[in-house]
Amino acid sequence: MVFISYSNVDAHAASALRGTLESNYYPCFLAHDDIQPTSDWHEEIWKTLHSSHAFVGLVTDDFNSSAFCQQEIGAALALGLPSLLVFSGTRQLAGFAARFQAVKEPKLIETLNTLPKFRQLRAEAWIHATKEVSTYAQANTIYSHFYKEWETMTEDEHLRWILAAAGNSQVYDEGYNIGPFYTRMRKLMEPHFTDQWLFENDKQSLLHFFDLNPVGLKTKS
Repeated sequence: MVFISYSNVDAHAASALRGTLESNYYPCFLAHDDIQPTSDWHEEIWKTLHSSHAFVGLVTDDFNSSAFCQQEIGAALALGLPSLLVFSGTRQLAGFAARFQAVKEPKLIETLNTLPKFRQLRAEAWIHATKEVSTYAQANTIYSHFYKEWETMTEDEHLRWILAAAGNSQVYDEGYNIGPFYTRMRKLMEPHFTDQWLFENDKQSLLHFFDLNPVGLKTKS
């Protein structure tokens, strides 16, 4: 997930930034949309920073003068979050922001898609999108964006991606690019589908039994 930091004055622009990120399969947290009424605002911000995979700050003059935004940047720095600042109406950086890489908005997605420090963000986005996409076209867009990331992913990420794909018919269908790739990768990972892993992770029995599993994997002890 991407934590978006912004001044309340720039809430509309932050929503547009979220739209750009989520249309490219990067789930986001935006405080004014995602914090529930009566919740402890500070606690929710801190908790979400801890669980995020990247930090993106929308840099405006109001962002630079916001004490809260500067605190969020400091927290991201302290937590070691991969971070990126996006210029919007200014090219000035204040305080801790000067420590972070900054880009113009048209370069945002390209930067997230390619820089090594955002590798985990991309892997998590791929897994999440693989589970959620609702059309073959979307599934193939995911494939075109993220298939090269397979070589950089951990075994745990591989297994979670296979499990996400097994539950989405838009992904495992053989008539599209993502389908053959999924078939090859699940065969590659089949030795890792131990009974213990399946018990702990496959609660819907997607990979346990042939009649419940569209690809008919056999479990291995």
